[in-house]
Amino acid sequence: MNHLPCDVSVTQKGQLSFIFHLDMLTTLKIYHKQGGNHQGLELSSEGLWHFGTCMRSVVIAESNSSPVYLEDYELMTGEKAYGFLLEIICGLRSKLIGETEILGQFKEFCRINKKTFSRNLNDIVNALLKDSKSIRTEFLQNLGCQSYGSLLRKNLSDSDENLVFIGAGLLVKDILPWMNKSHLDLEVYTRDPKKHLDLREISEKVKLKKIEDISKKESGVLVIAAPVSKEWIDENVSLENFSMVYDLRGQSDQDSIEYHNYLSLNDFIGDIERNQIEAHRTKSNALKAISEKISEKSLFEKPRPFGWEDLWAYS
Repeated sequence: MNHLPCDVSVTQKGQLSFIFHLDMLTTLKIYHKQGGNHQGLELSSEGLWHFGTCMRSVVIAESNSSPVYLEDYELMTGEKAYGFLLEIICGLRSKLIGETEILGQFKEFCRINKKTFSRNLNDIVNALLKDSKSIRTEFLQNLGCQSYGSLLRKNLSDSDENLVFIGAGLLVKDILPWMNKSHLDLEVYTRDPKKHLDLREISEKVKLKKIEDISKKESGVLVIAAPVSKEWIDENVSLENFSMVYDLRGQSDQDSIEYHNYLSLNDFIGDIERNQIEAHRTKSNALKAISEKISEKSLFEKPRPFGWEDLWAYS
């Protein structure tokens, strides 16, 4: 049996109470890869959970195995892994500092997978959400425009064309609420429209269409919000039919599309980033605060009023 340091006390009702002194981050391990083409990554074993965004792929692990298909991913463990995840969900690793979409995506990831998390991973996830709320409240609340949806709405304020999305993932879900008050029609092209009927709950204006029908679209403003390649766009989309193309793929700068009315992700947020001197100063302060949060996790105390089962769980 592994012996764990703990304090034992007796409650007023005569029950034993245990406080375990545990490094809650000991088992935390993540694999990270930059780029947004990994949302469909299929994991081959238990103890692995995939959190994919338009800019990165993260596999959270509690398994001792190291799958071959993750060999080209960067491996982080313990405090480094926790700090990296906290920076991501605070929007400090995003193109737009402090953006809010990523936090919503992480909460959705946790909601879907919560029942499969171990007790310790649930503790870590809850700590991440608590710490991110603290960091955002103290440092990131007043950075101005913090949402891709708000930026897009601002850019389209003078447009009277319909808005056409390629993709129906979390990024589109985060953008749609910003379009509810606009007068624009919304069309979402996806591989499986029936799978995304929930988008109509966000906006009644949404029309869901099959991705192959995008080649027939003859007008509108195009928003690329799925990790498709330039080659796929060239083969399936008639760009000349669109008055403007907003490319929100994380790899848009490396896989740039050639079109006269085109904005990559960097172009899209460039004007704001150039005016974000204060945001970068704030980011520096937030990162220091994250380091302090990590130090607090090095010794994690958790009361267990009925602690005998915990002794067996950690034996």
